[in-house]
Amino acid sequence: LTDVNDEIPRFRSERYIGEVLENAQQNTPITFLQDAIPEVFDYDQGKNGTFELYLVGDNGVFDVTPFKGINEASFLIRVNDPSFLDYETVTVMNFSLVAKEVVATDPKMSVVPIMVHIKDENDNFPEFTGDLYTVSVHENCGVGTTVAWVQALDQDSDNYGTRGVRYTSLGGSIANL
Repeated sequence: LTDVNDEIPRFRSERYIGEVLENAQQNTPITFLQDAIPEVFDYDQGKNGTFELYLVGDNGVFDVTPFKGINEASFLIRVNDPSFLDYETVTVMNFSLVAKEVVATDPKMSVVPIMVHIKDENDNFPEFTGDLYTVSVHENCGVGTTVAWVQALDQDSDNYGTRGVRYTSLGGSIANL
């Protein structure tokens, strides 16, 4: 009795959504969200049930392990090139995971979409919008008069960024008044 190659490699989930910190080191696994089950299976026997796993469209930012499975495999998607994980440049990456049989004739395959959210970290410094602020104040200006507008911006998001900038001290000749 010989096994007929009639099964397709199948993923346990229809799509995978995950997240990873923007400064994650190489080999850091992405965290799958929701009810994702990172498994693939092909119940054909022998070579008919052996498949390779690889990513398409991620530009080498991630890799998948293991790269080969027999009948059933749990997989991880890990950071391969962390230099592209910059929240201020890209917040979401979409690519595909392929499971393809290794047989030479008519290999069957499945493709599943992967969406990875890049999570922001507090990795940028606030910067003032001007290099030097010079202000002249009339001697008869009233209490509460605005004498200067100083602004600092931070590329990070939410409280890590401009929203979280706090001005805590004054420097220069005005500080001694």
